[in-house]
Amino acid sequence: SDASSGGAFLYSGSVMTNLGTLSGFSSSRAFGINNSGQVVGYAYSNVLIHAFLYSAAVMTDLGTLGGSDSFAWGINDGGEIVGEADTSSSARHAFLYSGGLMTDLGTLGGSQSSARGVNSNGQVVGYSYSSGDAANHAFLYSGGTMADLNSLISTNSGWTLAGASGINDNGQIVGYGTGPSASQTH
Repeated sequence: SDASSGGAFLYSGSVMTNLGTLSGFSSSRAFGINNSGQVVGYAYSNVLIHAFLYSAAVMTDLGTLGGSDSFAWGINDGGEIVGEADTSSSARHAFLYSGGLMTDLGTLGGSQSSARGVNSNGQVVGYSYSSGDAANHAFLYSGGTMADLNSLISTNSGWTLAGASGINDNGQIVGYGTGPSASQTH
């Protein structure tokens, strides 16, 4: 909200609360909330973007994976946060932030990945460039391993699971894919 700069807000009990932004940043955007009211998103300035956690009226900078920018997209009820962050080599990788530590989840062989959802079991979903950056593939990160969700469907289906955006505690995943015809996206 805010016509001039755009700021993250929390709407609860018919009240809109401006969450503010990180020190040194001009504005913020919110993207995820858990049942405890913890909010995640990113703050930005003219030159930097950093993921944040807003909890108990305090906005905390989550940092990066050694590079300049980071984005938080989701949070579970245990306070585990997922998103993407720049590494020291300027690649952008999916991360899981838990217990004050940002963990690089890696990729499916390509140069970039992004985590978009996390369930209460710590299972993470998102998308990653495949080897050679030829295409986006949906992934599931569980038990310390990133798996290509395309390995779970028939290889002759003609479909490519391109991105996953959410996972519930039953392990059900939502996302999108492209079909045999280039015009098919579901």
